[in-house]
Amino acid sequence: MNNKYTYKGNNYYVLEDKVKIQIDDVWVEGVLYTTDDCEYKFVRSKEEFYSKFKKVEE
Repeated sequence: MNNKYTYKGNNYYVLEDKVKIQIDDVWVEGVLYTTDDCEYKFVRSKEEFYSKFKKVEE
């Protein structure tokens, strides 16, 4: 599975795409992602993630 994406010149890796995030009191589908050099995990709505991040073709 190719889970590598790029955004603003940085590489990110999707860890899970079956998560929920609450936005304005409404639960929506989300994406959990990280980078190689960061100890933190991040989450965005699927809509926002896939509109801003571009898949890296290998």
